Amino acid sequence: MSTEAKINEIFSSIQGEGTVVGFKQLFIRFCGCNLKCDYCDTEFQNGEKYTPQALFDKISKEYNIKSFHSISLTGGEPLLSCDFLKEFLPLLQKKVKIYLETNAALSDKFLEIKDYIDIVEKLVPVDISQAVMKTLSVIALKEPVRQSYVKELRGAGAYEHINELLSKGLISRKKDKNGRSFNLKTTQKFREYFKLQGDTKTLAKIIETQDLKEN
Repeated sequence: MSTEAKINEIFSSIQGEGTVVGFKQLFIRFCGCNLKCDYCDTEFQNGEKYTPQALFDKISKEYNIKSFHSISLTGGEPLLSCDFLKEFLPLLQKKVKIYLETNAALSDKFLEIKDYIDIVEKLVPVDISQAVMKTLSVIALKEPVRQSYVKELRGAGAYEHINELLSKGLISRKKDKNGRSFNLKTTQKFREYFKLQGDTKTLAKIIETQDLKEN
């Protein structure tokens, strides 16, 4: 008996980020995730169940598969449906490239299907506290911003937050022209982690929403 996977949505669009930005893809969003990232605003809980053959039949009927650069398996976390993918992906072999978006936390599952995957985009989770996230938001909104100014806004704990963000590669620090202070700004790694496309204000909106939920 074939296993089933819960699919949130299927749609055609142009990839807006990552290694294949600008290419036309067919997106298949899987329900469920093994992480609980505070900044995630993606809806992936509700969906419809499919067997591998049923999903293949649906996309084959509704789309010209060969017209796409690749099929994007996204979520949520697609690797939670590893058993499903082991049946589904062979049906697509030699028809289209397979692009996998994953948080890279289920490496054992990836190894089970790696032979069917052409491109992998790792969406590595960021394990940081809400306080550090708020400091990061200040930097993202004001960048480039003086380290001393961030301390004024965020208090004595700001230096510890900044050091943590530097160690994670989410911000960079350089001395200003006078050599008296440091300027802080976000990095490419920051944009990749938070899936931002030149809009750093998105992070502040996410944090503001989280604060309202907590209060």
